[in-house]
Amino acid sequence: MNTYPYLITPHEPTKKQLWLAAFTSLLCHMQPEEAIKAADKSLELCDERWEHPQWIESWQYTHSYPVGHRFRHELPSNGKP
Repeated sequence: MNTYPYLITPHEPTKKQLWLAAFTSLLCHMQPEEAIKAADKSLELCDERWEHPQWIESWQYTHSYPVGHRFRHELPSNGKP
């Protein structure tokens, strides 16, 4: 999952890939039925966590960002796009 709002990459895993990775890693620790429920819960928690990612402070120059990127000072007062 992409954690930086300004980075867009085609190599970001899909939800299906994320669920499958969680499921296969959980199979080492529990029965398949329990692993399915735990993988579903982990995907739900990821969606909640990254629905509104937090802004980060960085020392990068504005010309390093893609064209069209909106910086914090250009956003409304609540800081969300």
